[in-house]
Formats: sequence, C-alpha cells, structure tokens
Amino acid sequence: MGILQNNLMALAGPVGLVWLGLILLMFRLLKKSQRGAALFAGLLAALMTVVGSTPVPDRLLEQIERPYRTSDLQAVQSADAVVVLGGGLRYSQLAPHGLDLTAGADRIVTGVELVRLGKAPNLVLGGATWTVRGREHSEPELTRQWLASLPLSGVPMFILPDCHNTHDEALNTSALLKQWHWKRVLLVTSAYHMRRAAAVFQMAGVPVVCVGCDFQANLGGGSEGGQVFVPQLGGFEKLEWWIHEEVGWEFYRLKGWIKG
Repeated sequence: MGILQNNLMALAGPVGLVWLGLILLMFRLLKKSQRGAALFAGLLAALMTVVGSTPVPDRLLEQIERPYRTSDLQAVQSADAVVVLGGGLRYSQLAPHGLDLTAGADRIVTGVELVRLGKAPNLVLGGATWTVRGREHSEPELTRQWLASLPLSGVPMFILPDCHNTHDEALNTSALLKQWHWKRVLLVTSAYHMRRAAAVFQMAGVPVVCVGCDFQANLGGGSEGGQVFVPQLGGFEKLEWWIHEEVGWEFYRLKGWIKG
C-alpha cells in the first residue's frame, strides 16, 4: 500500500477519527474566537500525534528492552529449569485447548525452544487464574495441557499456583528451588518486563539468567508503503507498557519486593 492509502486507513481507525475530530474542533473554535478552547484541542491533537505517529514510544520502550536482547539462544547459559512467566495466553471457550494466544505468546515459544535446545531439563509455567461462569481456568495449567499434547511431553513441567503477579511467581519459584535443590533458572518474559521481573526474582532468592523475548520497540523497522502520519493505536500500546513498567517498578520498590 502507498503512503496515501496507509494514512486513509489509519484515519478510519478509532484513534485516527478522534485525532481528526480534535483538529476539526480546533478550527471550529478558532472560527468562533474561542482561542483557549481551541488551543486545548490543538494540544490534545499534537499529543496524539507524538504518541501515535512518531518514534517516541519506541525509544522509551527500547531503553528498557535493550539490555535483554538475545540473538542466539544457543549461547544462553544452561540452568536447572526454564521459568516462563504468565501473560502468553488467556482462556477462551471457543479456541482449541481452551486457550487464546496473546501478544506475549513469544514467552511460551522461547521457553519451549530453550528446553528443546537442552538448556534446562525442567519447564516451569507461571500465570493467572480466571473464573468463568463459576469455573476456574488456570493459565499455566492450560499451557501445560497444550504442551503435553506436543512431542515435548517427556519434559517435566511444573505449575506455579495462585499467581496474581510477578512477585507471586517469584515466591513460588523460590519454593521449587528449595524443594528440588536447583541452583539457577532461565527466566523468560517480555523484554520490557524483564528488569522488574529479574529484580523481584533475585530479591526472592532465585538466581536467574535473563532471556528476553517479545520485543516491541520497532526502531528503524519502518512500515509498508511509507510513513503513516495519522496517529495509530500501536504507539499508545507501547506507551502503556512503558508506563506500566515504570509505575510497577516504583510500586514493587515501595512494597519492598525489589531493591532500587
């Protein structure tokens, strides 16, 4: 697609429509000499432009992803277990095995690949639990059932129970280390989440080797057909992930779950 078509398609999206509405509102308010209100509408449109159609969100996200770039899984150190944090799927009545893969499904793929490469003999699965129509559905149990149907079924798989957040996953993994006398684990999660995850695991007494995945920053990646000037949802999602990690870091620090 060309530049014009890309921008027209972006303009038809919800973010693009709101952006266009703000610009039209700004001109209408200027016509009525309501300069203050027009300035406010214009500033909102400018903010949307910065977030939705510039590299700013990518640059923010890339700062926290950069330390965990892993181009060759063969070079990763060996450990006693691969720990895959939750966030790779959600429950769905209509999907095969009852699971719907999310953007974080790279975590599961990376964890399985590490086991396939012989980097660890055990696989530990984290994640949340949902209650749907009075019945509980566990993310790690759904993942285990799915993986058990694959040729990976001979690998011992452990489920981390009752995990509401990364801190719970760290405490449950610490209990496994003590029970099985493991020395260290390969910690697999999205690269933008790794800084906080590694800190809370280390605080819980779990030595980790960080294996980042699910990289979201797209610096220099470009887009098919040329630059899209109309704001799109992707930039807002990346900004949300960055804010979530920055706020999460401070929250964990105040709770005493990490040092920093």
